[in-house]
Amino acid sequence: MSLPLSPCGLLFAFALFAALSALPVLDRTWIVDAAGGGDHRDIQPAVDAAADGDRILVRAGTYNRFAIEHKSLSVIGVRPGAVLVQYRASIQRLTSNQSVILRNLLIT
Repeated sequence: MSLPLSPCGLLFAFALFAALSALPVLDRTWIVDAAGGGDHRDIQPAVDAAADGDRILVRAGTYNRFAIEHKSLSVIGVRPGAVLVQYRASIQRLTSNQSVILRNLLIT
């Protein structure tokens, strides 16, 4: 059995839906662990899976090169000197309102 909504009740329900729809979506944090204890074993698959604005936390280990294109990301090593990225990391084709943060990564 459904109860009929009054015009005020309908207006309130619409306003509540609109307000909740306007809330920002929380960014996701992806975990990279070469030993297999995270979402991915290497950085590039995490970059590929990440959405604009996500964070990638990299646990201690040695990782292959990676490239970030067309999205804002933070790639953060667990602590200084613990994360080695072999060869290079590249950042390409960002718009003026996108940015990339690389922190605690030793890139050779």
